[in-house]
Amino acid sequence: MTQKHQYCVVASRYDYTWQTPADWEDDAPEHLRLTARTFEAFIYRFWIENEIWFKTSRFFPDTLSSAQESYLEHYIDLET
Repeated sequence: MTQKHQYCVVASRYDYTWQTPADWEDDAPEHLRLTARTFEAFIYRFWIENEIWFKTSRFFPDTLSSAQESYLEHYIDLET
């Protein structure tokens, strides 16, 4: 089975709520930014970052799981 369409998640500071790519005159507006290559990747990132925030906040302190620590280490490695 071949995929006819590929989906991703993009973000912009502008409101495109009522537009589709068919409404754009040329290519995608240059201020759109790729947030995730798949919807599943976006949801995972949304979920794990919220879990990390809650566990590291002073309101709900808790230890991070090994998956959460690995996630953070990945981004720390990118910084160095």
